[in-house]
Amino acid sequence: MQLSHHVQSKRSVYFVLDCAFEQYEWFRKCREFIHSTFEDLNDQDYFGLLHLQEGSLYNILLEEAGKNREMKRNVLDSFMNLDIEGKIKRRNRVAVWMEEVIFASRALPITTINYRGSIYEDPAKWVVVFIGSFKDLFNLQGMETGSDPKTNLLIVCMTNETIDEESVEYVKQLIKMTNQGGFLIGRYNEADQMDDQGFEDKVD
Repeated sequence: MQLSHHVQSKRSVYFVLDCAFEQYEWFRKCREFIHSTFEDLNDQDYFGLLHLQEGSLYNILLEEAGKNREMKRNVLDSFMNLDIEGKIKRRNRVAVWMEEVIFASRALPITTINYRGSIYEDPAKWVVVFIGSFKDLFNLQGMETGSDPKTNLLIVCMTNETIDEESVEYVKQLIKMTNQGGFLIGRYNEADQMDDQGFEDKVD
């Protein structure tokens, strides 16, 4: 049983958001989730956002959510109204940017907590990645989370593409390097309706 969420008092969530989804609705739902997560964080928690559109004005460096909170809220509010349907220029290689945000998460100041003989680190660290193609999973080969399994990695692939089992298998191994990581596939039948299966958990 995981006790860390009962012991740790702070959270760190750094989002990586793709800009190349098959359907615009998926991009909208990701933004809604990011926005609601920010609003749920306490001022002492950490929040960051990396949008993979080249030249994006909606990136937020990882820092305490309460620092310039209203400015962050304004950026996210503007991001919610962004309409980028059609072709856009995207940053190269998702893996490079994922490694960057993982490094930033690992660099946060931590407090060590000894609870009943077990050691925990505060804040609980999460890197959450929304991507729009299995091709990006293939590009993750050779990437490592480093020697710190406490930076948890959650990858959500939102696509109707045929599952690339080779890439999925690699990502499952990558996820298992972290204590509480996960890999999900989001399937939609229509732009505004998720099918009955919803997210398929691909981590054994």
